[in-house]
Amino acid sequence: MGRPILVFPSHFQKDQLELGSDGPIALDPVETIPAEGSAPVTEPDLLTKPARDAQTEGSLLLLVEDNQADVFLVEQAIEFYQVPVKVVVAEDGELACQYFDRADTDDSTPCPAVLVLDLNLPKRSGTEVLNRVRQSSKCRDIAVVIMTSSDSIEDRRNASRLGADRYFRKPTSYREFLQIGAVLNEVLKEHAT
Repeated sequence: MGRPILVFPSHFQKDQLELGSDGPIALDPVETIPAEGSAPVTEPDLLTKPARDAQTEGSLLLLVEDNQADVFLVEQAIEFYQVPVKVVVAEDGELACQYFDRADTDDSTPCPAVLVLDLNLPKRSGTEVLNRVRQSSKCRDIAVVIMTSSDSIEDRRNASRLGADRYFRKPTSYREFLQIGAVLNEVLKEHAT
């Protein structure tokens, strides 16, 4: 029986992958591959999960990301840090804008508690989505976390000018990527008060 194939984003370091006969496969980030005959080596700091904050249990998180591997990693971080959210994914900027259009006109469409937004999206950019959110009559005050591979000073300034709460540059290691979960817990606490 073979291992599942998962292609990580190009910004991941090659030491995070093992090359199999079918291409790149994910190494288990908590357990390292042991030498033959030895016990698995684990990383204790990844096994101790932070306690859940019940204050925001069930909040909606809108993740606007076109890269399925990054969606998977965000979901892993949310699970690891026990971020109390329900995740809805929009695969492009147009779908995200349509969500906020619907939220403004339909009382049954809730505003997300937090928006996790990539800047480099198909159809409409993350900047356009953020601008649309800040113009929303119903959702303009939601927490926004930019999650992007861009390290451009201009992108950071623009995100800040449009009211993004955090700017999270996509890291090159699994352990660093998990930190998005801690960031989300912080932002949710800040916006709950």
